[in-house]
Amino acid sequence: MTTFANLKTYAQDRYHDSTDTKATREIGRFVNDAFRRISRAHDWSFYLYRGRVNTKVTYSTGTVAMANGASVITLSGGTFPTDAATANSSIVIDTDTTIEFETKVRDSGTQITVKDGQSWLGASTSGAAYTLYYYQYSLPTDFVRMYDHEFQDFFANYVVPTEFEVYKLTNEASSGDPVHYTITGNKQIQFWPYPSRSVAMDFLYYRRPVILSSDSDNMDWVEDWIDLAHRGIDLEIALRENKNPADAHSAYMQTLIELKSLDTGRQFGRRHHRNTGSASSGIDKRLIKRGSIS
Repeated sequence: MTTFANLKTYAQDRYHDSTDTKATREIGRFVNDAFRRISRAHDWSFYLYRGRVNTKVTYSTGTVAMANGASVITLSGGTFPTDAATANSSIVIDTDTTIEFETKVRDSGTQITVKDGQSWLGASTSGAAYTLYYYQYSLPTDFVRMYDHEFQDFFANYVVPTEFEVYKLTNEASSGDPVHYTITGNKQIQFWPYPSRSVAMDFLYYRRPVILSSDSDNMDWVEDWIDLAHRGIDLEIALRENKNPADAHSAYMQTLIELKSLDTGRQFGRRHHRNTGSASSGIDKRLIKRGSIS
């Protein structure tokens, strides 16, 4: 397997033989920048990966109290879930379900502090029913864009973040199986209505290449296509030194076009279940890009 050390040696042979700290950093950047350039140039099947989000059930045991102007919710007759803060939970109190609180800190099993800027503006309330729910979930750290997804027994539609917020605001405190989802720039997926049960969402996504840092790290690329990695490194060096960048770009593009055509047959088709849980009658073989971040 080609390692980071092998790729840096290749870059060093074409850059200069200096081993000072600055040159070493630059050579490492040339390698990683080359793979970033390659990954953006085409939706390579090599970078398509499967992920899963498991939704969480709601919690509403006991009753809560919240004083006017306070940012602390106190629970009686129950215990807040231990992941209330780490898993991005939200809370609505039945006294006024139009106000949504986001959990900042789970101070204890019976107290939660909500996010900065959020407080109870109405008259102090106590003995109130409530719902703690989860509608935001973290995506893989290497996530770039989603291609398709499949829930266990229903189907949800992707909408852009602005449309999602409008739908959420006009359907406040809605629970059940999600109808829509969106993807935000902080690598989170959001569902609405908020899930009322635990279900799995499997999805196919395009990932970023692994950043190489240790000499023993293996190249995150097709071994048989290392020539494109070399042309990418050549281009990064040419751009840095401003020496024949047009020639380097031409050589890179020639190899890129050749390998893109070879990769075409490795693309995935769309598959989904309808709300009834039955499989669709046909498979759309186009790539369906539903959500992405930059």
